[in-house]
Amino acid sequence: MLMFKRTLLAALASVALFAACDKEKEKEEVIPVSFSSFGFYAKDNADVLKTDYIVDNVTSDAISFTLPYGTDPEALKSLVPEFTVTEGASVNVADASGAPDGKDIVSGVTAVDFSSPVQLVVFLKNNFKAYSVTVKIAEPAKWGKVAESSLSVKSDPVFAVSPKDGAVYVAGSSPNAEGVAEPHIFKLDGSELKDVAGALAATNSDYFAVDICPDGTPYVSFLDKGVKKQCVMKVSGSKAELVGAADALYLTAGGSNSAVGLFALSASDIWCAQYNNERKVLVERRALNLAHFDGSAWTNAISIPGRNATDYAYCVLGKYVAGVPYLFIYNQNTQSVSLYKYASNAWSAVFESLKMKKADGTTDATLNLRAFDFDIATNGDIYVMAGGDYSVEKVYNLAVVKIAAKDNAQTIIGGEMSVDIDEYRSASMGLDANDVPYVVYTKPEGDVKYACITTIDPKAKTWTEGEKLSSSPSDFVVIRFTENGLGYVVSKETIGENTKYVLYSTAE
Repeated sequence: MLMFKRTLLAALASVALFAACDKEKEKEEVIPVSFSSFGFYAKDNADVLKTDYIVDNVTSDAISFTLPYGTDPEALKSLVPEFTVTEGASVNVADASGAPDGKDIVSGVTAVDFSSPVQLVVFLKNNFKAYSVTVKIAEPAKWGKVAESSLSVKSDPVFAVSPKDGAVYVAGSSPNAEGVAEPHIFKLDGSELKDVAGALAATNSDYFAVDICPDGTPYVSFLDKGVKKQCVMKVSGSKAELVGAADALYLTAGGSNSAVGLFALSASDIWCAQYNNERKVLVERRALNLAHFDGSAWTNAISIPGRNATDYAYCVLGKYVAGVPYLFIYNQNTQSVSLYKYASNAWSAVFESLKMKKADGTTDATLNLRAFDFDIATNGDIYVMAGGDYSVEKVYNLAVVKIAAKDNAQTIIGGEMSVDIDEYRSASMGLDANDVPYVVYTKPEGDVKYACITTIDPKAKTWTEGEKLSSSPSDFVVIRFTENGLGYVVSKETIGENTKYVLYSTAE
């Protein structure tokens, strides 16, 4: 009997032990499994993404991402996700029944087709949780009217955005009561481009450039037709003062084909680049005059290593890319373009006297001097907009040409546009934060022209049909994007009896 009791007790103990184990197993089986974080990192998708798209704290079983406009839809078929999950858990795509398909997805390694919503399953032993992951591509930027100038205007506008506070400034001329086209600068204030300092000078003016110093101070350059010299003025609050002597810089000319580059790096480090129209000075007529202000005086005729001093300098364009000053020049007499950058207190050539190629990629195109622009992508590739006879002789259609940073190889982006710049006259180009090109131009309709904008369709990889920005006639447009991705267009438009600068933006 004693032996029986001992055996029974042992058996009961064994049953209790097994029951306890089963209870522990049950506890393990109900441990929840989940994604802690989920996203797509640029380092894992270098050919697709320029930034990371991450949900750091996953709280829903429906995870969605919107990638920027311009993302190639084909790229969605092989995106590499990166994620964190419950320790020990695995991730599979769900099969037709919703269960794991048995093919482990390795975080940061395995490419998955996200061209349509994907059911992912996180599982550990017999526990699992399903998630729906949706990846979409954003629509192109929507442009809306922001403001118009408080005064009637005359010259083609230039504009800049302050690196200090994002303030938008537009410069150009406004006719006074006697019809004198005096220089003015306007600042975006609510729904108005407000006149900042009245007439900067009591003189006819043309050939404008504007830049904003890192401290937020605007500088304006213009041709003073009274003294027949280009000048630069500093605008402090509501007051404007000359930078250096009034007659220090050379005369600018070139008609509607001329532009001026201005870089106000500090109060004692200012650069002005212009088409020279003076004879018997240190610079050939029609050549580049690069001038520098050191805080006390201007120095003209500064040379750039490698540049031919006899090359004409039409369309002198200045632009900052990632805070670095760049200077673009159309060398009209040699039918070529040059690009320079300023770094370590010196100018150097990015490319010199580059010939633009026809669509066949071999022969040189003849360029039309009515519209040039440029921008630089995050990978260093240079985008140049120019009107040229890319396909048909003496038909100067607009095109955006990508010049590869590594070897200067040229590719016409989206094909040449059906925009004959001889007829359209005004156009401008810029890259958004995702390196998507946008082009604005004035499109003729009968006797008037209207501001239109186009971009690249990421699926068709051709230019979209131009969208009209306004019902008001326009004869000049310019586009720029800020470092944080905001887009701005300034259009010179006829509104009623007046001509106004009108500002458009992608800001909501």
